[in-house]
Amino acid sequence: MKIAFAGIQNHDEFSRAWKSFVELFHEKPDLALIEDEPELLAEKLQDGGLADAFLASIAGYLCQVYFLKQPTWPDQKPRIKKVPWFASDSPEMKNLFLRKSPAAFRVRNLFVSTKILDRAYIHTP
Repeated sequence: MKIAFAGIQNHDEFSRAWKSFVELFHEKPDLALIEDEPELLAEKLQDGGLADAFLASIAGYLCQVYFLKQPTWPDQKPRIKKVPWFASDSPEMKNLFLRKSPAAFRVRNLFVSTKILDRAYIHTP
């Protein structure tokens, strides 16, 4: 993942990079794409560690889906959001996300749609 996220400077670049990375991984699942730890982005993006936790969640999720041995870097403390983050402010959606978020996201305190890494979801404008 290190190369895919090198040089990220802002949230738009991060969004494009993770979507492209997931698409690439779905096309050719390969542990080598995940093994190298990406740089921490919290300071650069000033997002409280959201991007760092998100990348770790992506790595963990893809390893689970494709039955790959997860590297150790996604479980490091800087990759776990200290304060829970929800993909929506709606109380109903928060409740749904608490129950249905993929485990790889929940363990890092991120609460998102079960479809977050689906190909169709990624390409929705």
